[in-house]
Amino acid sequence: MCQLTAYGLVSYTRTLSPNVVSQSKIVFNRLIDLQPLGTAPVGPTLYLGNVQIPSYNGVTAVLPGYSETTPGNAIPYGGPQNFYEFYEDMTLVHGVHTFRYGGAYTYLIDNRAFGAYEEAVEALSSEGGGSAFDNLLNGNLFLFESAVDPQGKYPCMDPSNPTPDCTVSLPVGPPNFTRSNRYNQWGLYVVDQWKVRPRVSLTLGLRWDYFGVQHNKNPNLDSNYYLGSGSNFFEQYANGNVSIADKSPVGGLWAPDYKDFSPHLGFAWDMFGNGKTSLRGGYSIGYERNFGNVTFNVIQNPPNYAVISLEAGDPVTPGPITISNAGPLAGTSGTLGLPPTSLRNVNPHIKTAYAQLYSVTFEHQLAPRAILSIGYSGSRGSRLYSLTNPNRPGSGNVYLGIPCSEQPCTDRLRNTQYTTAYRRNSDGKSL
Repeated sequence: MCQLTAYGLVSYTRTLSPNVVSQSKIVFNRLIDLQPLGTAPVGPTLYLGNVQIPSYNGVTAVLPGYSETTPGNAIPYGGPQNFYEFYEDMTLVHGVHTFRYGGAYTYLIDNRAFGAYEEAVEALSSEGGGSAFDNLLNGNLFLFESAVDPQGKYPCMDPSNPTPDCTVSLPVGPPNFTRSNRYNQWGLYVVDQWKVRPRVSLTLGLRWDYFGVQHNKNPNLDSNYYLGSGSNFFEQYANGNVSIADKSPVGGLWAPDYKDFSPHLGFAWDMFGNGKTSLRGGYSIGYERNFGNVTFNVIQNPPNYAVISLEAGDPVTPGPITISNAGPLAGTSGTLGLPPTSLRNVNPHIKTAYAQLYSVTFEHQLAPRAILSIGYSGSRGSRLYSLTNPNRPGSGNVYLGIPCSEQPCTDRLRNTQYTTAYRRNSDGKSL
């Protein structure tokens, strides 16, 4: 494991006139965080449970593999991330008003490798227990997940009848685990600190932010899942498809959001004019861009990357325990149909999360070194980022009315091509 950081800041302040001051900044930050593969060869890891590693009498039960206690954890990971910011701030004093206005431009280059499912996950059950040992004795898997190069193909609509557009040549190799993502961010603001009365001041401000949509240096490597036709979300999801981002209905991984305006209001009142008793308060809105490992994980979508994802109860089962990292695509020659894969999906119409912040504080000086302070502060989060799997087993039976062919019901919304599909939305909230 290796981590290096380089940082630079250039700041230039100019007094243009007795009432006007300008400050300019250029910021650069470079972070290198590397978590490479070890010396062991890449291969499957066998787990008693893919959600939880069970313990018996205080001893963790592990089986052979690359990363025995962390199912879903992936290496290699890391790479150089370059951050640039250009900032300009102006201060203008005019009578009882002090104006501050300016803006910032941020550019982030995230060059990263992430070997998600480079080492295949073979799970005997979801959380361990008796069913895990039964499968171990019988040589059967509950879950198989592994990353392969889909060779520009999408999973077969009918796995029993593969067509040329879903057929891959053997042997299959790993996908490209590296991406070079770019982010552009703009911010403009204006603030007026207004001395309304000798004892009363107001702060009135407005800020606009634009958080650019994540995009890759090579746009053909970006893909996402886009809804299809239907009278409700569940039908639209069932009829959706994966598309290269710049050829999608929204022209990118997700649609840009240009409406992120945030007011900033505040007041300060010297209640008796002696500087010993004050009442202050304020209200503001702050935005948080769509970010993190969830958005990077769209790397895992076909046609440039595919995570074979097979679970017991699906039309295509995970099959027997295997030492091949390709699982059902094991082989050195010939062709096979690409089996169902998992997806990493960002809502193409996702909105920017924001929080409302508000506070009021009363202070009174009791003595030269004693102050009584009573305050209240609160926040309310809206459109907070969430992560769900709408394509779980049984969701098709519940939301689409698909009759159960067996018990328990295991039909998904999208019962062919795709299985697990983690979807980021902005429907969370906090109080």
